[in-house]
Amino acid sequence: MISKNKNLFLKIYILFVIIISVALITLQILGSKKRVGYLTDFNLEIIEH
Repeated sequence: MISKNKNLFLKIYILFVIIISVALITLQILGSKKRVGYLTDFNLEIIEH
């Protein structure tokens, strides 16, 4: 029973590590791209009285 739980834990751990790695790689690629959107040329000018 203990070895079965250990095996299950190992599978879940490996799956978790793979998911985290893929997510980090995806975010890295998306983060390096130039952002295109509505707020690209947005300037907030605050007028003080």
